[in-house]
Amino acid sequence: MESPLSSIQTRLENIKGKLFPSNFDIYMFVNPSAYDTAWLAIIPDSKYPSQPMFKNYLDWLLNNQSLEGFWGESDTFGNPTIQALPATIVSMVALKRWKCEASMIEKGMNFIYANAEKLLNEVKESCPLWEEAVGNLHYYPPLLSYLEALPPCYASEEDISKNLSRDGSLFQSPSASAKAFMATGNEECLTYLQSLAQKFPNGVPQAYPMDEDHIKLCIVNQLQKLGLGEIFVGEIEVLLAQVYRISYHYNNELLQLAIQNFEFKQSIFKKELEELKRWTEEWGISKMGFGREKTTYCYFAIAASTTFIPHDSYIRMLVAKSGIIVTVADDFFDMIGSSTELEALTFAWYETFLAWLIEAKWSRNGHTPSMDCYMKTSMTSIATHNLVLPASCFLKPILPKEKLRPIQYESLTKLLMILSRLSNDILSYQKEKEDGKLNSVFLNMLESPELDIEDSIACIRETIVEKRKEFFEHVLIDDGLSDLSKPTKLLHLSCFKVFQMFYNSKNSFDSDKDLVEDINRAIYLPVSRTIKPLSLHPMVKKKYNHQKFSSVYRSNNKVNFTTHQVSPLALSNGYGKVFMPMKIGLGFV
Repeated sequence: MESPLSSIQTRLENIKGKLFPSNFDIYMFVNPSAYDTAWLAIIPDSKYPSQPMFKNYLDWLLNNQSLEGFWGESDTFGNPTIQALPATIVSMVALKRWKCEASMIEKGMNFIYANAEKLLNEVKESCPLWEEAVGNLHYYPPLLSYLEALPPCYASEEDISKNLSRDGSLFQSPSASAKAFMATGNEECLTYLQSLAQKFPNGVPQAYPMDEDHIKLCIVNQLQKLGLGEIFVGEIEVLLAQVYRISYHYNNELLQLAIQNFEFKQSIFKKELEELKRWTEEWGISKMGFGREKTTYCYFAIAASTTFIPHDSYIRMLVAKSGIIVTVADDFFDMIGSSTELEALTFAWYETFLAWLIEAKWSRNGHTPSMDCYMKTSMTSIATHNLVLPASCFLKPILPKEKLRPIQYESLTKLLMILSRLSNDILSYQKEKEDGKLNSVFLNMLESPELDIEDSIACIRETIVEKRKEFFEHVLIDDGLSDLSKPTKLLHLSCFKVFQMFYNSKNSFDSDKDLVEDINRAIYLPVSRTIKPLSLHPMVKKKYNHQKFSSVYRSNNKVNFTTHQVSPLALSNGYGKVFMPMKIGLGFV
């Protein structure tokens, strides 16, 4: 009699055999897209226009409506997502087109009426790209990859034809390709659709072809999430080995390119940093005898947080110099300046120095302002506007000079000033208490006595989260209300990243050593040329010829499955519906 353990093992082997047969197709793990399948179901047969060209897809729609009346995606609890709305609408159009199942159409309409407003409200801050960018056919990803969702006037037959890929698809999108074929009758497009029907008789995926390495990593991720990593360890290592074996084919060439790129950047880093040090010595900034000497930190921060190296050297130098001056001047106001000296210096850099002067008077006179009054002054004293606005005058398009001394700062600049101040306050409140300086953490507690230190910090962190969301919206979304150019917005983003670096988990800017290792890595230490072989599980070696994997390499010799994160679906040509996460289905019978 077979033991229970042996019976379970036998069942497991059967399941594994069904999931991973010797000739398995990785696309079997990709769930069908109701939306794209419905579009192919709409296409009429060329010879018999009263019938669908792909009847099996119409049958799929008839068999895959949910009990609630929708087609398409649902979350882990079975509730419809926003993607169910367009999928349900197109599915009903397909059923209406072929005059079948009026009851299913009615059920779908009831779902739309009952859920459309709720689902749209849930994503009103992040609606799909094709809903936001209609009118710009050169948007990235291209709007033609959403052709089926666009009004006819937004794309001509010529636009469609010249953007067809070699395989006849429109940006590897089955739905857009279906619409393109119905609009143009292009034979290459028809061939693509027929190949889909042959490969995917039970519903087409959202995109085809996909990045197959990405699908394999998604399968690994799903097995790990289900707690099946130990059971499928051999299959997992085979999948990973295949991914990294392909990657290694280009590894040496890419490594050499990375080394050359690092050496090129390193030469720029060293040259600019030496020039900056000469500047601080020439002007006596590095020999003032007080405060923090942060020449290297200020340069490293802007160099590490921007992406336009080797270009815009002047911008990097200007921002770094501004940071050095801000640090020295702030320390002078805090530490040794007399009232007469501070009054005199205030005329040089009026607004920021005035904020420093006010803060110095608060400390010396023991005055406690309200939180609102404190924020109006301290968001200026953090001096982030002094970093980004003057430097923006040298970007293209340039920032108008009148923007340097505005009556009212742009919303993006104000948000940067607030975020920088609050991030600084959370991590420096203890030091500032010892120095007799004010801080939003303590002011928050004074105005709300029921709060302790941790509560106050938590409140400020909540404000940071809220303001950070607003900040990114201003950077990434062109609402037509801001006069700031895209390069200026990105410079604001770089400055925000600088303060994130300094004040992420501790006050790294006031430390003389916390960022030294990162600086050495970025400027001085060369890229490592060492690559170690991937260690394969004995099960893999037994099942597969070891020579097949002899050229598989990774940066370390252990496979840590838990660190593999599934990124959004990336298509092979970089276009299409790249923002959609891939759904992997593992079927156990």
